[in-house]
Amino acid sequence: MPITYIDSAAASSGDGSERSPKKYWDSSVDVSDGAVVLLKRGAVIELVNTVQPPGAITVRDYGDPAAAAPVLQWTPDRGIESKCTDSSKTVSFENVHFIGNGVGALFQAVHGARLRVVNCVGENAMTGVRYAASDSVVEGNILRKVTTGIYVGRNDLPKPSRGWISGNQVFATGDAVTLHDGVGLGVGNVIYGNTLIGGAPTNNENAVDVLRGWPQTVIAFNHLACNGRQAAIVTSAGSDGCLIYGNKIAGAGTGMALNIRSSNNSIYGNIVHERRSSNTATCLYIGPDSTGNGVATRNAILNNTFVASADTQCHAIKVAVGTSGHFYNNIVINRSSCASLEIPAGALAAWMVDHNAWWTPSGAMPFIAGGHPWSFAQWYESGRDRSGTASVDPLLDVLMRLPDRSPLAAAGFDWADKRQTDAWGQAFGRPPSIGAVQG
Repeated sequence: MPITYIDSAAASSGDGSERSPKKYWDSSVDVSDGAVVLLKRGAVIELVNTVQPPGAITVRDYGDPAAAAPVLQWTPDRGIESKCTDSSKTVSFENVHFIGNGVGALFQAVHGARLRVVNCVGENAMTGVRYAASDSVVEGNILRKVTTGIYVGRNDLPKPSRGWISGNQVFATGDAVTLHDGVGLGVGNVIYGNTLIGGAPTNNENAVDVLRGWPQTVIAFNHLACNGRQAAIVTSAGSDGCLIYGNKIAGAGTGMALNIRSSNNSIYGNIVHERRSSNTATCLYIGPDSTGNGVATRNAILNNTFVASADTQCHAIKVAVGTSGHFYNNIVINRSSCASLEIPAGALAAWMVDHNAWWTPSGAMPFIAGGHPWSFAQWYESGRDRSGTASVDPLLDVLMRLPDRSPLAAAGFDWADKRQTDAWGQAFGRPPSIGAVQG
């Protein structure tokens, strides 16, 4: 197993051993299968040529743990570009700081090898992390000054499954995370416990973009925001059976915080808070995209808290014709003069709606059903939300928690089991309180 040490403070004549490290990463560094390249902590090292490892490789730090992580910066177009096609091999980066040249990807393995990126910092590139193999791990990283944060898939390879994206902080002008390309289905990928900021005011990108063919994706306990014109989370046709829970979503630009175009998803325990008064965003949209693609049926929307913007163009919840599902135990706070829920006549019978709390402090007409405004009385007379509450202040605190005196405490429909938790990790009660947080 070839091992090379690199330290920018070393002599130019270094041979790459621990006693005599190389000064630069150049073409003389051995990157054959199984290579280990160690970068000195506290050093700022130059990568002088594109590196294309043919097999497994590990790039990580060495030296004084109190020193800063080693910085590797480069001007070549592609930096370190793995050419490994063996899915049993891993391209690994750990405890390093990469600064690119504004193009390409910083940490990548797109030819079939697994990718492992742990506790790294990456900046100044088109893409922070890109991989195309199952069982890849992206954990504990900071990605900034990138167009796309984490890009998963390649159009001519099978979609990767069981990817683990956790504990990252991503600041992107495009998608923060996109499950994108590939052949077939990519099943059981997990996006957990990240801070994901995507989009810019003039573009159409998302914080998390789940395109076609990524079923059973788990998106949980993330902090999400989209500054552009699209969504904090979007699931496209064929990405069915996703679990979306415990997320905290704020400021979804001028688009939709949750844009659900797929079926059989469980969406629970999320907090969606539109804070900006100039925002025209919708907290939740369920239905096809603008071209009619997507079938969104049998979705379960349970124990979420939606706080709509005060903007006059903002409907809190919108569902389309052809959709169906359950809408139970949700709090919907509508501060605008628009509807809390807009639902077409063709979808009314397909949705089970009960035990929800609709609070409209603005005094607006709460529902638009079949194109006509409905009052609370009309809504209840139709058989919906008979077990819910009308326009009552849920008394939420700044963390969206209910006090014991809230009329919504322990007032929900008992759907949860003891394994499921709310937005702050607390188990749902039996019966649960209404809303995303149990108290």
